[in-house]
Amino acid sequence: MQRSSTVSLNFLEDLEFPQLPKLTNLRQLKLRVFAPDGKCLLGLTSLIEASPFLERFTLRFVGSGQWGGSRRQRMVKKSMNYPNKNLKVVEIVGFVGHANDMELVTYLLESASMLEKMVVKLSHPFIFGASSECMEAEKEEMARKCSLRLEPKLPLGAKLVIC
Repeated sequence: MQRSSTVSLNFLEDLEFPQLPKLTNLRQLKLRVFAPDGKCLLGLTSLIEASPFLERFTLRFVGSGQWGGSRRQRMVKKSMNYPNKNLKVVEIVGFVGHANDMELVTYLLESASMLEKMVVKLSHPFIFGASSECMEAEKEEMARKCSLRLEPKLPLGAKLVIC
């Protein structure tokens, strides 16, 4: 009898992994990532690829400056596709549509052929003052528009939930 396993990890900056052994019992992976604007997240793919039976993946951006700061723009990088036939649910919390969000989400959509649901949670920091709130609402609307661009990339039958 195989045991189902969940791993939760926190990352501050270094998102590169050495060669990893196969994590055959890993079914659920939860990552909390501090990812400054422009920081490439594709280093996380090696952890996902080492988990051939992964069924649920959650990525939570925390205190990342995703909503504020420089909003440094760069081209979206492409990663090699590694087929994952078991990944059913992907949840991204703190999605804003920057290059680092988009390249990792695109990788997941292209590699998870049996994906059933992608949940994209838009979030923003607590900001006080009417002008700041208005500005944050504009950024949230931009993030919502970026997340809607993911829908055509979903595998057949998968649904996109934006909240």
